[in-house]
Amino acid sequence: MKLSAWFVVAGCMLAWGAPLAQAASLDAEWKDCVQEQDRDLQASGCTKLLARGKALGVADRAIAYGNRGIAFAGKDDFDRAIADYDQAIKLDPNFADAYYNRGIAHDAKDNRDRAIADYDAAIRINPKYTDAYVNRGADYAAKGDHDRAIADYDSAIRLNPKDADTYHNRGLAYAAKDDHDRAIVDYESAIRINPELAAAFYDRAISYEAKDERARAMADYDSAIRIDPDYADAYNNRGSLHQANGDYDRAIADYDQAIRVEPKSASPYSNRGSANSGKGDYVKALADFDEAIGLEPDNSRYHLLRGVAYFSKANHDQAIADFDAAIRLDSADAYPALFEEIALARAGRPGQLRANSAGLDMDKWPGPVVKAWLDEITPQAAMAAATATDGKARRDNVCDANFYLGEREIARGNTAAGLQHLRRAAADCASTVIEYDVAKAELAAFAAAAKAAAVQPAPAVAAPVAVAAAPAAVIAAALPPGPVSCATLGKRVALVVGNSAYPQAAALANPVNDAADVAAILREKLCFTVIEGKDATLAVFSEKIGTIAEAASGADVALFYYAGHGMQFQQTNYLVPVDAKIANEYDAVHGNISAQDVIALLESRAKVTLMFLDACRNNPVEEDFRRRLSVAGRGYGETRGLAPMASSRNAETLVMFATRPNDRASDGDGRNSPFTQAFLENITTPGKDIELVMRDVAASVRVKTNGKQTPQRLTELEHGLTLLPVK
Repeated sequence: MKLSAWFVVAGCMLAWGAPLAQAASLDAEWKDCVQEQDRDLQASGCTKLLARGKALGVADRAIAYGNRGIAFAGKDDFDRAIADYDQAIKLDPNFADAYYNRGIAHDAKDNRDRAIADYDAAIRINPKYTDAYVNRGADYAAKGDHDRAIADYDSAIRLNPKDADTYHNRGLAYAAKDDHDRAIVDYESAIRINPELAAAFYDRAISYEAKDERARAMADYDSAIRIDPDYADAYNNRGSLHQANGDYDRAIADYDQAIRVEPKSASPYSNRGSANSGKGDYVKALADFDEAIGLEPDNSRYHLLRGVAYFSKANHDQAIADFDAAIRLDSADAYPALFEEIALARAGRPGQLRANSAGLDMDKWPGPVVKAWLDEITPQAAMAAATATDGKARRDNVCDANFYLGEREIARGNTAAGLQHLRRAAADCASTVIEYDVAKAELAAFAAAAKAAAVQPAPAVAAPVAVAAAPAAVIAAALPPGPVSCATLGKRVALVVGNSAYPQAAALANPVNDAADVAAILREKLCFTVIEGKDATLAVFSEKIGTIAEAASGADVALFYYAGHGMQFQQTNYLVPVDAKIANEYDAVHGNISAQDVIALLESRAKVTLMFLDACRNNPVEEDFRRRLSVAGRGYGETRGLAPMASSRNAETLVMFATRPNDRASDGDGRNSPFTQAFLENITTPGKDIELVMRDVAASVRVKTNGKQTPQRLTELEHGLTLLPVK
């Protein structure tokens, strides 16, 4: 779990110089009192001065108290420092620096309200006191009042626009408000002023992650580590980013470095344990979770993670013990209670969810999943609650719903239905969440049990069923091994189009190769009747679509694969023929092929529709169209790439983009684009559901592009599909 940087309070206390023209002995005492190299000597010199009493003037005594306060603060004796600042202020109520330094001492004692009051006084006396604005802003930020913090940083920046730390702090305040665009602008200003400010790179990386711009985040973590090779948090966060990209080995290497720098920090051990779990190395994972718990024994999350690792090893007793500990430490967290219920069911022991859920807020997620387990609502109602949210929350909730509802079905003996939910979880969940790792482990365990049940003769005496698996007959029905013939797969048709030769722009290197290779593998390995298009003009493209529409009638599966230029206009995606000339809005609509129209056409004819669009490359045709509209005053925004798509209601449709909506994809340097290369490597995986295959494709593309490109599946199949089943 990444650790955000905290707000930096300017800690430089201001010392005051000696008065001029003093006697020699007095000069020596003043010299000691104002120097800052030796705090004991400073305190001694100031004390000698103060012993002179009223022989010193009022202003001089105020300075001596102030400087002795600095000496005590330098020795971390903040109570005595505050007492001296009190005396300095009593002698000189307009002593702005004494208020400022007393504010720093109150901050050191975590008394932010008193610190803010002192900074208020310093600013009232000196409205141009830059550091007082900075420190007051940091205190407001620490109290969660980010608007006031930003206002103070604004004032400080007006007074001193060349201070990198102030921009950095204001960026942190914007980030705390989830305004990551403004945060990034401030981090950039900080970096421009101080290119060696590692923390600004680190925090900008966190904001880029929040915007799901992983490649930029990775580059910033790299920069932070280059500047500071012992930046433990940067290693830890970069490891999490590698893990999110499916690169467990690099993730573990970064966690190793974080542990090297901070061997007493629990988070890198926990994260390394999660990465080892993702690799299926539960022995190493358990050792890491042991270390994390040894450092933070009251951290409920670490007990949950260790319990999950034990569960994945089918060690249910140890798992239940850790889940119990997690529940005891945080009774408001539903996830340990859910996992314990799964483990109890797998171990054949009575459930405890009703008792364990007594302290849960059932109106908050994952309350609906808990209610479904308790049979208070239907699984359908729980899934509806998951899909009622938006954005990342929707993805996370749907992941949870598929995983926990899948385990609920398995616990009730509905193994086939449960496995289907787990396949969706493995396809949908982020690779950094525990539900993803456990879904993968569960699917692998059930598949292995099914294979063993199919190849081993039945024993003369029925053997006990292993608690980690469902009955062999049920598993065999759900995951039967062995090859099948094309005759058993039904009618499969595909249209594959690759457009490379655009005369109005430089030719694309790969689409024609991509289309040829995809067509070959569909035809030769997956039993599709394939219609091919190469460098299709509008007329040829339209003709090919008519042909596939006729062929798709009554098909079990209709597949459309397109490689070439694409664009979006008014929320509709268009595939660009090689002869496209788009001068105006009419040409955009009528001179291209609407991807939405193609999918609707296939959905109306085939039982299952698959669409793969590798069409988000840098598009000069689209850029020219944008310029024309801009000149005419009819610009339509700066969105690039393809727009999100949805399938028709109740349609069995899977739509996959080579990269995220509104983003660009790479054409690649080899024979195939990164997306097509990954597609070819994974599409013939035997016995694997298409959604899991696409998950592997996405992970492969992220690795091939160093996180710069992330394919996205926009729709899902209700009942699943295995392109290369086994009998």
